[in-house]
Amino acid sequence: MLIFPIFIIFYLIIVSSLVIILLFGPNERCQSNILGRSYRFLTTKFVTRMRILTTKICGTKIGVFSTFFQKYFLYSRNPIILLFYLLITGVGIFFFFKDVFPFFFETESLGKKHLILIPLCLIFVVFSLLISVLSDPGTITQENYKMYIQKYPYDNQIFFPRICETCGFQKPARSKHCKILNKCISKYDHYCGWLINAVGEKNYRWFLLFLISNCILCFYGFYFILKIVYSQLVHSQIFMETVLKLETGFQKDLLIVLLKIILNNQSKSIALLFLTLIMGISLLVFILYHFYLISKNVTTNEKFKLSDLKNYIIQKKKQLKYYKLLKKQQIEYQKQIQILNRLKKLKNMEITEQIKKLNIQKPEITQTDIILLKLDPNNLENIYNQGFWKNFYQVFFPNSPHLHPPLKQPTQNKTTNSLNNNNKKDN
Repeated sequence: MLIFPIFIIFYLIIVSSLVIILLFGPNERCQSNILGRSYRFLTTKFVTRMRILTTKICGTKIGVFSTFFQKYFLYSRNPIILLFYLLITGVGIFFFFKDVFPFFFETESLGKKHLILIPLCLIFVVFSLLISVLSDPGTITQENYKMYIQKYPYDNQIFFPRICETCGFQKPARSKHCKILNKCISKYDHYCGWLINAVGEKNYRWFLLFLISNCILCFYGFYFILKIVYSQLVHSQIFMETVLKLETGFQKDLLIVLLKIILNNQSKSIALLFLTLIMGISLLVFILYHFYLISKNVTTNEKFKLSDLKNYIIQKKKQLKYYKLLKKQQIEYQKQIQILNRLKKLKNMEITEQIKKLNIQKPEITQTDIILLKLDPNNLENIYNQGFWKNFYQVFFPNSPHLHPPLKQPTQNKTTNSLNNNNKKDN
């Protein structure tokens, strides 16, 4: 019977795909590829279309409920993704102890040390999950916002002195008002639905610990299951006879028989094997990405902002360049009109109509734009980068008294100083 193995493989593909999409979909580098599009579809279009469909089929009452669910799922602190994590982890652990672990005592290549390593690994995961969910990400309040303001200078690129409309105090540099928690968070990285908590200055290390513990669990599980599966197949007479036949020459039918033997006898173990491998690799890539951000002393939020700033400056400079080009053409055109007018080739009304056709509108330039247009979009300064080791030290020891040595200040000018004196309101 291949129905159950096929179901397991289908379950594996679906769960793995969902986890990978939810992990990497929000990432800046994935915005334009299939992961980013899939994430946006699942979190916006899919939910909206399901709401419209249920309204048409079941009526307005169900439609109102689906609208509430959409707002609850996307814009409020809810445990849905955390429960999804607990479900796939719990199911995996259940099948591990039910279908894999009983063969542990028959496998000579696995020592008794694993009787200690397995519970330690599980305790490590549970501890990292609890401390990540319950820890304070670095909440900024009326009582402590002045202390946070002194930690980091404003870089006058993506951080300016502004008033948070919701909290009513000046936002420290590198902070952001989390709309889901409805709090300002110091050195805000992102809101993590897996932990139903924001990731900020004080709990970034626990977030990394959570990722690392799950990555270790996946690769350790993969190694353990691989040993068990290999040992069971080696002791299977039918399997070994088929392998010996394959060694004499490749035969497609024998290979299919071999795969059927593996799937029929070790279907759940094989499913767990590939699930742990895929999840382990995904988590490892995600951890390395965050290590890269730490090495540059940039948060995920700042990475998005810097990318948006770069695109904004490039776009604004293109608009100004195009405006100057049109302005130059207008001046030349007006000179030609004046010459033609003197020669009485055109009437005054005709001249006015020709000038109106140019329709030149100067792009709106704000005080902030004046500062930003002086920046090189391909070489934006990061004043928070203190060097590789100090950057990591800052993440893993956020409360250290040596955490914040004097940082290099951004280049100041008269426009910058005048802008800094105006506390703009912005969330």
